[in-house]
Amino acid sequence: MPISGVTYKVARGESLKSIAAKYDVSEEEILAYNDIGSNGQLQIGQKLMIPGGKKDSYAENKPKTYSGLSLIKDLIKPSSNTPKPTDSAPRVGNKMNWPTVGYRITQYFSWRHFGIDVANKIGTPLYAADAGVVEVAGWGNGYGNQILINHGGGKKTRYAHLSKFSVKKGDHVNKGQVVGLMGSTGWSTGSHIHFEVIINGVKYNPLNYVK
Repeated sequence: MPISGVTYKVARGESLKSIAAKYDVSEEEILAYNDIGSNGQLQIGQKLMIPGGKKDSYAENKPKTYSGLSLIKDLIKPSSNTPKPTDSAPRVGNKMNWPTVGYRITQYFSWRHFGIDVANKIGTPLYAADAGVVEVAGWGNGYGNQILINHGGGKKTRYAHLSKFSVKKGDHVNKGQVVGLMGSTGWSTGSHIHFEVIINGVKYNPLNYVK
């Protein structure tokens, strides 16, 4: 189900702790739905999504309330204070397989969206882009049901919003093996797979790596 909440623009002197207290939510919930570094440092003017946030009538920013697609559209507007991720692709072996059936991309890789979304019907098979070991097979907050495969050499791939798992943590998978079925779990407005390519901890444009 799509989440609901409020968007909030960070002001000077504010911290993750103070914003969480203002909306009566935990810091962990805010971290789960926003691109914030492990140190929790915020930037002035940065837009945050406060999941399930209770609007504070005394808040100077007066955030608007959104849900579903309108929330996502607002959050992907560029901020001058947010650095863009690199789109350059380091070489990491052979090209990987396309992770599902069909090529209808509904959202591309960008400074705010660190992967690609490919839409199809619920239950559409999802395939391992390359051979590796399943590092995660479980719930991932905004990702919903997700699988993270470690391919070695610092390369990993993520498959999110699944309706069903076909593998479990620790399983060895082959390139092209079915790992799960497409769904709409977590922060999602329709059936699709969110697919990420991660190299040495940095997320890159998957279209540079798949064939």
